[in-house]
Amino acid sequence: SVPRALTQPMQYKQYTLPKGASITVNQKACNVWATEWNKETDGEKVNLDNWSDENGLFKYNNNLMAFGVGSRECAGKSVAVKSLLYYTANIMLNYKMSGPTD
Repeated sequence: SVPRALTQPMQYKQYTLPKGASITVNQKACNVWATEWNKETDGEKVNLDNWSDENGLFKYNNNLMAFGVGSRECAGKSVAVKSLLYYTANIMLNYKMSGPTD
């Protein structure tokens, strides 16, 4: 995340941030913030329900901040997401996977 500098003082809750203060996004906190993901997930574990719709089809989860947000979003985001899907599908096709044996 690229830091930004405030161009004027800003009030946030009980804090006053001065002009010129450096502001950054804590991407790790955004990516694992449990309230923004599936309620049964603590944010540190992969839950495929976060990435599929009610029909079980893939849906992009906008809570993922790896590519930034807004006008500064990564220009290669669409290529990267499609590449990740392609690589994941190839792994699933070429390797035998199983769950834990308890």
